[in-house]
Amino acid sequence: MKTKTILCATLCAFALSANAEVCHYFFSPKGAGEQDGTSWENAAAGEYLGDFLSSAEPGTVLCLQEGSYKPSTTTNLWTIGPGVTLIGGYPTTMTGTDTEYDLSLGGQSIFSADLDGDGKGDNLSDAFVYIGPGSPKDKAEEYSWGEPTIVKGITFRDGYRKESKYWGNMVFVQSAVAEFHYCQFYNNNSWRGARDANGSNGAIEMWGSLVH
Repeated sequence: MKTKTILCATLCAFALSANAEVCHYFFSPKGAGEQDGTSWENAAAGEYLGDFLSSAEPGTVLCLQEGSYKPSTTTNLWTIGPGVTLIGGYPTTMTGTDTEYDLSLGGQSIFSADLDGDGKGDNLSDAFVYIGPGSPKDKAEEYSWGEPTIVKGITFRDGYRKESKYWGNMVFVQSAVAEFHYCQFYNNNSWRGARDANGSNGAIEMWGSLVH
């Protein structure tokens, strides 16, 4: 009974943490109103989310309406820095700056690596989503974990690893602490090549990191 009680308390804590967040910027796939990100009625357009995420300071909280989002048109990849919180899956009925919503109900914001719609991911040898300082090719000599990066209510799908480089999975976490809550990983594929004899899954790769 004691074990069940502890488990229940843990699950309840996760549910409560998803109900109400202090959000600094609001996004929707097409944007709304003034598109300055100050509320759901003035949500910034999803086309700006990639560039915004890559430069967001630790402690920044971004809230996303449910729907599909594409990364920066500069790199076609996502970069999420240490200490950033990204919460997706909010329904289109949200108003003002309200963030009270139970993510366990299944709302999802979609990050798909199939950018051209041909059914195959276009990230090739690079991770579609990178979490950590710098870039995935900046191998840290010493790992120094910063504030945790928190991701909630996001579906990561269609990642396709064509070449056998360690950074070629859907999500690559390096020298970081990352938490995933109510996320889904779907249809991510990784090709095993001669340079990577042990192979690697198509979802998450970790280097010097803690992932929950």
